[in-house]
Amino acid sequence: MRCTARRLTVHRDRSTTLAIGFAMCSMVACSDPPVVPAPTLATPSLVAAASPTPTTCPAGLPVVATCYVGVSEAGAAYLIAIPEHWEGTLVLFNRGATSPAAGLSVPAALGPAHLLMRDGIAFAASGYRGSVLAGVTAGDTEELRRIFVQAFGKPLRTVVYGASFGGLVTARCLELYGTNEDGSLNYDGALTGCGILAGTLRTNYTRLDLRVVYQYFCQNHPRPTEPQYPLYLGLAPGTNMTIDELRARVNECTGVFKPVIERSDEQRERLSNILTVLRIPENELIAHMSGATFNFRELVQGQLGGRNPFSNVHVHYHGSTNDVALNAHAERYESDPTAAAELSAADDPTGLVASPVVSLHQIPDGRAFVEQEHAYRTTLEEAGTAHLLFQAYTNEGTHCTFSQPEWLAGLTTLLHWIDTGIRPTQHDIMSACERYRAEVGGSCTINPTYEPAPLVTRVYPRHP
Repeated sequence: MRCTARRLTVHRDRSTTLAIGFAMCSMVACSDPPVVPAPTLATPSLVAAASPTPTTCPAGLPVVATCYVGVSEAGAAYLIAIPEHWEGTLVLFNRGATSPAAGLSVPAALGPAHLLMRDGIAFAASGYRGSVLAGVTAGDTEELRRIFVQAFGKPLRTVVYGASFGGLVTARCLELYGTNEDGSLNYDGALTGCGILAGTLRTNYTRLDLRVVYQYFCQNHPRPTEPQYPLYLGLAPGTNMTIDELRARVNECTGVFKPVIERSDEQRERLSNILTVLRIPENELIAHMSGATFNFRELVQGQLGGRNPFSNVHVHYHGSTNDVALNAHAERYESDPTAAAELSAADDPTGLVASPVVSLHQIPDGRAFVEQEHAYRTTLEEAGTAHLLFQAYTNEGTHCTFSQPEWLAGLTTLLHWIDTGIRPTQHDIMSACERYRAEVGGSCTINPTYEPAPLVTRVYPRHP
C-alpha cells in the first residue's frame, strides 16, 4: 500500500528507548501489518477507507490544529485533530456506550485528556459503527489507527484510552491488535477509566439480576396485561419503549424521582429492597435498568439471535425483607452455553497485552463497580502480564466523573512509563495530578492504599 496523503513533519524526536523490550516499527512504514483475527462475534473489516477529508476543527480546541473527518470501511465516522506542532504521538479515544448529543463536532469527542494537544499530541476518535460488543468496536479504533498511518505515517507513539464501555474497548483493542507477528507494537500503551473490565458477560449479570428482582417487586416491566417475555430479551420482540417510558414505570413502582417524603410506604420498601439486593446506589438505578432493557435487546436479540448468555438458576438473592419469597418466585433462566462462550470470547479481557496499561477507577462507582478492577488484575496475573498493569483509585465521583487533573495525570503517567520503561508508583500519579490541579483547577482524590475486593463480593457469582 502506497502512502498518498500528505505526511506531517514531526517536530520533536523521541530520544528514549522502551525498556520493556519491544521494537518500534519505522515511522515511514505504511503497509497494513498482519492482525490476529478477532473472535466469532468480533470480526470487523480492517480495510482502510478513503483518505481523511480536511474539515473545520471543533471550536474550543486548546491549540491551533488541522482536523480531518471520514468514514471507515466498516461505516464508522471518525475525527482526527493534529496540532500545528505535532511531536509524533497519537492518542485514540474510545467513548462510553452512550453517544454524545453533538457527535464528533465538539472537543469532548476526543476525550477528557485532549488538553494535551497543547503539548503537540494528536488525538482521534471513532464514532463507532453502533455495535454493543467491545470486540467489534475495538476493530473500529484499529481501523482508525490504520487510516491515520496510511494518511500521515506511523506515529512515534500510539496510545489508546477510553472510559466505561470504552475502557473495555481499549483493553480489547490492546489485546487483539496491540502487536504484529514480528513483535512490533501497534499500540505503545493504554489508559482505561471507569472501565467494565470484567467483560460484557459478567458485567451484565447484575442487569439480569435487576430485571428479575425488579419484576418480582414491581410487576410493571412488563405489566400483566402486556406480552410476557423472558426478561433477558430486554423487551418483547417487535415492541419498543422510550427511556422516558421506562423512567415513568420505575418511578411508579419505587418513587425514585420523588422526594423521599413524597414516596408511599410501599414505594420506599420496594426501592430499598431492590437497591439492597442488587448492591447498587439509588442514583444508578435507571442507568442499570436502561442497560437491562435497551442494551439487552441489542445484545441478546440483535447479536445473539435471542440466545441467552446469562444464567441465574443457582443465584441466591439476599438482603430483602423476605428473601425466602423472593428466591421462591423470582424468574430463573438457564443460559445457552454456546451464546455465553461466544460472548465471553468476544468481550472478555484475556490479559494478553504487550505494552503498559494504566487503569483509573472511582471507588464509589455504582455503575461500573470498582471491584471490576480486581477481576481485571486477576486476568493479567493469570496471563503473566500483571507487571504491565498499574491501577489507581479515586475517593470521589460518580461513574466516569474523574476531574481533568486526574485524567491528565493518568495519561501523562502512562506516557512517562512508555518512554522510560519505569513502572509508575502511586506517588508518581498523585504528584502529576497535583501539578495539573494547580494549573487547571479541579480535584485530586487519588487513594494510594485502596485495594478493591473480589468481584463476587458485589456481583452474585454464577455456577455451571
